[in-house]
Amino acid sequence: MPRGKAQSFNLNLNSDRGAGLTINGMTAVKDACSAPAAQTVIDIPPAGSNPRPGLLWDMAGGAADEPEVPYVLDEGESQGKQYCRHNAIDLGNGQSTMAFRVQPQVSDQTCKWHINASYTDTTGPHTQRIPAGTATITTKAVPQNPAQYFGWVKSQGWGCIGQMSQQGCKATKSLERTHSERPA
Repeated sequence: MPRGKAQSFNLNLNSDRGAGLTINGMTAVKDACSAPAAQTVIDIPPAGSNPRPGLLWDMAGGAADEPEVPYVLDEGESQGKQYCRHNAIDLGNGQSTMAFRVQPQVSDQTCKWHINASYTDTTGPHTQRIPAGTATITTKAVPQNPAQYFGWVKSQGWGCIGQMSQQGCKATKSLERTHSERPA
């Protein structure tokens, strides 16, 4: 089955403060990781474009791994570079919201995690946890052999692998070939 899958979500950063602040660093901290437990997987490839800047967090490995920084996801000169090394986010004092498309990538572990955003304002450096309190973000990995796997094969349609009827799954043979070639 596929490895290194990513699930996107939108992250909106804003501040209603009268004074400005500058976010100059973000780190993903894994709170807990476990084996994936999904019995059914529906793999829909990304499509279309998104006007939000993209951030990729590589969350592969377990919770004991070092915190991760975001990388620029979008095509262009900065793609693959650490976002916060080359960019700052200004908020408050009438600045508009900063909206990102976040794509955390996992391999064989489902992880619960949060973001520590480092920022400075007129009183000095600070850190803000996102989401606040003890809430976490969950990124689920695809199990090695789920009971049911549905995948879209470009130009062919749906393929179905596992414990289900193959009726209507025109691309099952292509999907099986693709998955047998991937490393476990």
